[in-house]
Amino acid sequence: MNILFQQSPPLLLLPLIRFEVVEERSDNGMTQQEAVLFNQVDQNFQPRIVRRQRKIESKVTMEESINIQPHLVGSESSLSSRYKLRGVLHHTGTTSTSGHYVTYSKRMIDDDEGLGGTREQWFEFDDKVGREKSVDYVVGKEDNDMKKNCYLALYERVSNSIDGEVEDASHILGGMRQQKK
Repeated sequence: MNILFQQSPPLLLLPLIRFEVVEERSDNGMTQQEAVLFNQVDQNFQPRIVRRQRKIESKVTMEESINIQPHLVGSESSLSSRYKLRGVLHHTGTTSTSGHYVTYSKRMIDDDEGLGGTREQWFEFDDKVGREKSVDYVVGKEDNDMKKNCYLALYERVSNSIDGEVEDASHILGGMRQQKK
């Protein structure tokens, strides 16, 4: 599937297809003749096909930054097409009907050096517990469950300036909070 954009949105939420629909026979694998022989069905035997969702366990490694320029069509915009990863949601569990969701978010925190500065740090939020995590853990470069459980990725547009700072998209998030009230 090829996704095309007319312009670069401030926030880009990428859902990853992590479940697929599979068809299975529900006739215990018997042929019509075997089922009739064992008196389990009448002569109008039709195997029943059941559809269910199955979790896709393939490994996924996220990119810390992406560029959607190849996917922009008909746009002469001055907006940047570069994005930095800001959040990841992943699902743990073996089925689509059970499991647990954990989020990873890049947050600004006070710099450890005590100079009054700030730095960005990745955090894992699992229910009421928050822990610092490395970017390699979050994007799936370290050996962890992130490689096979990525479900959603949130990217924020980077400005066109030379230093590549992330644009402030808080006005969008603030508007979303106001709509919920």
